[in-house]
Amino acid sequence: MYQMNSNGVSNPAFQEEERRSEPATLELSESTTDGMGLHLRSVDEKKRANGVHDNNDNVDVEVKQVIVDDCSLACVRLKFLNRFRSPKWFLAFLSLAACLQGLCINGLVNVVITSIERRFGLQSTQSGIIASSYDIGSLIIMIPVSYLGGKAAASKPRWIAGGMLCMGLGSLVWTLPHFSTGAYTKNGGASEEDPALCGSAGEDTDCAKEVGIGGLAAYRFVFVFGQLLHGFGAAPLITLGTTFLDESVNPRSSPLYIAVFQTWFLIGPAIGYVLGGQLLSIHTDLVDDSGLTPASSLWVGAWWPGFLITFVMSIVCGFCIFCYPNSINRKKNTCIKPEKSDDSPSFVKALPSALWDLISNPTYMFVSIASG
Repeated sequence: MYQMNSNGVSNPAFQEEERRSEPATLELSESTTDGMGLHLRSVDEKKRANGVHDNNDNVDVEVKQVIVDDCSLACVRLKFLNRFRSPKWFLAFLSLAACLQGLCINGLVNVVITSIERRFGLQSTQSGIIASSYDIGSLIIMIPVSYLGGKAAASKPRWIAGGMLCMGLGSLVWTLPHFSTGAYTKNGGASEEDPALCGSAGEDTDCAKEVGIGGLAAYRFVFVFGQLLHGFGAAPLITLGTTFLDESVNPRSSPLYIAVFQTWFLIGPAIGYVLGGQLLSIHTDLVDDSGLTPASSLWVGAWWPGFLITFVMSIVCGFCIFCYPNSINRKKNTCIKPEKSDDSPSFVKALPSALWDLISNPTYMFVSIASG
């Protein structure tokens, strides 16, 4: 029965509403005890009795049986990895990524920055620029990554994995100055002919040229580039990691998962300080007869092996996260591809509108200001 409009014509648009709101009807039926009795039967029961099935009857069942895609690498399906296709295992890999980020950025970099100053003859202002380049990189890419990676059709695990690969590449860049320079000597330079102190070679030297772009101080640009890559790589992890965890578990478990994930951002720096301190007790060239001791003011410890470790582990962690499907929630599909339309705005036009919606939200702005 369809609801009639003012002209007496049935309107199918009201079919669903009518199905839910139509009252039960009373039917006369023959009873085995009283001969005749009244039985209350709903419209749905009558449909089922007459063999009529409504497509909406199985909606709830279909929602609970969401099929999660297999783990894959590019176009190759890796079904043997499906045992790790759960929110708990994803939390484990995501926690490892958070630990590596804290270990590298807030741990190793802060520990070895003074050794880098001594090794490459950097000034304090130059080393300060190196340290702040991470925040500059994150600031540049944070908003575009959050907007593009947060779309319904975007694969958040692959955005995070791409960030981990970028962060691993940044760690590799940090080790390049060690392999491209000569051995460190007592004089502090790369060799006996390249003393650390201006004019200490006993001849007239242009000090401005010695500390200029052609000297070891030029390697500061390599460190800045590495820090920018670190910032680019950490942005998807910090923003999209929390979002994907929230989508993958039920609302009651979401705070616990996010708390565990955020905790590893604090554990990572602690590990970085301990690891970096132990490595600095070893000579930068991994030799025993350098003629210097860790107590000497000219001592330069092994500042670079820690970044090789973070490079390898970031690449491995990135590939593991890359294999995850777009959604691992078995109760609902959180990655639905919208229909393409010619009227849909481009990224350049849609981003300012999205930013304005956030800025005009007083609750969001007050929370952001309080957290800053």
